[in-house]
Amino acid sequence: MTHSISHYQFGIDFSRAGDISTDLRQRNEFFKKFKGLLKEEHEKILVWHRRGAGGREVIQAHTGLIDEALRHIITSLASNESYARFPILKEFALIAVGGYGRGEMNPASDIDLLFLRPKNILKSTDQFIQDVTSIFWGVGLEIGQSCRTIKDCISLAEEDITIKTSMIDTRYLIGDRARYDLFRRSFLKNVLNKNIKGFLEAKARTPGNVNLISHETVTAYPEPNIKEGPGGLRDYHSALWAAAARFGCVSLREIGREDVVTPQELDSLDSSLNFIFRVRNELHYIKKRKSDTLSHALQKKIALNLGYSSDREQTSVETFMRDYYLHATNIQNISDSIFQQCLAPKRAIRKVIHSLTQKSLGDGFLSSGDTLSYRRDELGRAKRKKKSLVFRAFELLIHNDLEPETQLKRLIRLEIENMEDEQFQEGVAQRLLVQALKSDQAEKHLRSLHETGALAKLLPEFGQSVCMVSYDFYHHFTADEHSMRKVGFLEELGSQQLKHLNLLAKISARLEDKVPLKMAFLLQFAHQSKLPDRAGLEQSRGELKDLLPFEDWDRVRFLLNNQFEMIETALHQDIHQPAVVQRFAQKMGSPERLDMLFLFSYCELRAVAPSAWTSYKNVLLAELYHRAQAYLKDPASLQQQPQATRDEVYRDLNWEFTASQIEEHLRQMPDDYLATCNSVEVALHMRLGRSLESQSFVFDHYPNAEGAYHQITLLCESMDGAFENLIGALTSKSMNILGARILPSLNGRVFISTLVEDSEYLRNQPNIWSRIEKDLDNLISKRVNLPDLLKNRTRFVEKKAPEMGIVPKIQIENPVDEPYSIVRVEARDHMGMLYKIVRRFGQFNIQIHRAIVSTQGGRGIDIFYISHFGGKVARPNFILRIKESVIQGLLHKSLEDL
Repeated sequence: MTHSISHYQFGIDFSRAGDISTDLRQRNEFFKKFKGLLKEEHEKILVWHRRGAGGREVIQAHTGLIDEALRHIITSLASNESYARFPILKEFALIAVGGYGRGEMNPASDIDLLFLRPKNILKSTDQFIQDVTSIFWGVGLEIGQSCRTIKDCISLAEEDITIKTSMIDTRYLIGDRARYDLFRRSFLKNVLNKNIKGFLEAKARTPGNVNLISHETVTAYPEPNIKEGPGGLRDYHSALWAAAARFGCVSLREIGREDVVTPQELDSLDSSLNFIFRVRNELHYIKKRKSDTLSHALQKKIALNLGYSSDREQTSVETFMRDYYLHATNIQNISDSIFQQCLAPKRAIRKVIHSLTQKSLGDGFLSSGDTLSYRRDELGRAKRKKKSLVFRAFELLIHNDLEPETQLKRLIRLEIENMEDEQFQEGVAQRLLVQALKSDQAEKHLRSLHETGALAKLLPEFGQSVCMVSYDFYHHFTADEHSMRKVGFLEELGSQQLKHLNLLAKISARLEDKVPLKMAFLLQFAHQSKLPDRAGLEQSRGELKDLLPFEDWDRVRFLLNNQFEMIETALHQDIHQPAVVQRFAQKMGSPERLDMLFLFSYCELRAVAPSAWTSYKNVLLAELYHRAQAYLKDPASLQQQPQATRDEVYRDLNWEFTASQIEEHLRQMPDDYLATCNSVEVALHMRLGRSLESQSFVFDHYPNAEGAYHQITLLCESMDGAFENLIGALTSKSMNILGARILPSLNGRVFISTLVEDSEYLRNQPNIWSRIEKDLDNLISKRVNLPDLLKNRTRFVEKKAPEMGIVPKIQIENPVDEPYSIVRVEARDHMGMLYKIVRRFGQFNIQIHRAIVSTQGGRGIDIFYISHFGGKVARPNFILRIKESVIQGLLHKSLEDL
């Protein structure tokens, strides 16, 4: 494919750099001046870009600048007295290759060149090529070059698909034009026009183009690669290469067949490409080098530099990233459609294949395997019946459990663009959505509806969430992708044997109607949104009322109004407190609603980010579920729990301890002891207490396989520094602490129960617990202090990618029905976060009674129940001092210096 570039528009007089000296030692002055001219012109283009120039305009300007620079250097050197007497420029042709050949030069793109030479090259020409190459580098042009004959090029292209692809995108720069034209003819005849299908299939299998076959979701990547990722420039390039191979086209507009791509699609594609080029230009300018990843750290700056602004409802980066995903999705859809049509066999061959392998489903629809397609000769009829075509296609897809072939997707998208919104609110259309929701393959069918644009028309509230980004360090995916994933995870419970999710699988199996759940997934973000142009569920029920019965809408409304209630309660409140369980259960109102919200919460945590769901969170949610379920069945059971635990303790320990010993232990413990601890924990405490009689402290540990954590219990003679020492000792081994509870007794002793996340490191360190016990012994006996211990802490945690900045935030509340103050600390999740907070609390003589630790995305959220000399923390000045101190500690990098 040959390319031409419009003349560089700024204009530059490279002669100001002077002549190129024949003396290599005297060229530095030329290099310096030429670099200055290039820098001056690059800065002009940057200013032009920042003032809003289009992405394609800027890359063409960069391409034009490099073209003129290369041509000037070559002509200047060729006229030098050392070469003037030789026919240098008739001996070779200089060719732009690859991205430079396409004229797509972003600010830091590669400059790939091919010197096309004769078989028997003159010594002077060979020397010239070496000389001019060194000058290119001398003036700061970091080129990649090769020097080959036409025969070499053809031979290499036949053997290497990467070289073959690069030679599709070539552009003549200077030299022997006839030689270049001969190369193009030979390449087309002997390489590109041979085995077209094999070439395209090979390109489809290469790593950079795998999304063209597997249809990876653009919105599944929070830090997208704008070149190689789904919807990136490589998708567009693949369509270009395919069109060049199949139709011999220089550009996509030369295809000239509306059954392949319409002018309207090409206009839309150009608009999206212009956006992506502009983003890539800005990315190169910011990084000052070639870069293609839109990392979290750069997204905000790019958005601001491209002119995006924030308002009360959406930040600049959220608006920018939504635009990116919309454009990238458009590039993927159109490019994939073109590529697949180029890959398809010719019409005559295809007709024979269809007759042998496909089954007719009527109205021009054909099924083959798990795919539904549409006959091209039915296109004319489709335009006359476009209203029914879309709905008929989805009826067949859902009824036969099929997926639409690429061209059918394209046809549906094109037809939907010409349909009135009212057509999607009619009965036949609404029934399609309900059928999709009722299907056991709902995720597949909803994705098909979504990818063609039909779902946004059927359910406008969902359409508001398409490509919507929540830049909150928590949501990994866009709103629409999040909803689709939730549907998938719900269906997974019924289709897979997941031993660790037995409870959820049983709940899912007994819930006969899952349509309200799936509908809540689709409406989740529209309901949350406060944007003035988006109506909430209550306002839009008039349009939706025909979709579901009133009772189902009541269930949907309950789920949306309480969508984070179970997660917030289980992860950030003390679910062992009867009052917490009672409040939660009363809000549920019925076992059915509790079941549905448990499933909703599970799917939410699974879908929000790859690492958001953990075995420990499963344990917490299941425990809250069981406690709430028991209350709903028998509200009195909550008040009866302490007596039930007491009875179990007597039954389990009557052979180890006397009744008076048991009663004395219970009398010494806090008032809510039997309400918040089970009989197994009470028995452990009594046994540890017996062991303490001959030691200064007792350390106990056992693993919990179900929750993937380790339960650690420390018993000390006094509270003095005990909790801080334990947290410090665990932190020194880089352990991830999940939660802690402190139980002081009337005799001064203190039980500290801590949960630590299991890891491969712990499983491979059988002596780790004895080492921690030894550290505790040294700390409690004051042979070692915490700063010294932390200086030599274990550093085995893998390096993570740079995180987005999260400003620490602290809330201190004093609920009337709680005996303690409640502190909520949010900050960037990092090793040592809990220790830093505990250390600062200790400096204020603050007593911690319970710590609840959790993470959401890159954010650590720690909840503490605290007191100060037996009372709540209430004085405003004191609260302010605590907040300032904790924030300073969290921002402090060195643990040992706290």
